[in-house]
Amino acid sequence: MIHYLLTRSAYPASYPLDANRRRLELTRHVTARSLAAQTERRWRWLVAIDPDDPLLEERKDVLATAGVPVVLVPVHQ
Repeated sequence: MIHYLLTRSAYPASYPLDANRRRLELTRHVTARSLAAQTERRWRWLVAIDPDDPLLEERKDVLATAGVPVVLVPVHQ
């Protein structure tokens, strides 16, 4: 059975950039590392993103470091 983890990581251009950067660092140093350390691999990571996020490309790179399949789900604010 495949399990799914749903994370909302959707920050529009109007969201304060400094706060957006802090949240991205939290994702990099806590969330992605924690998920990469999981031994069970029968799951997918669904991540709700905002296509207008000014840090979207960097966010995609961070999500990819988790080492598990990531499915980006675009949402609009």
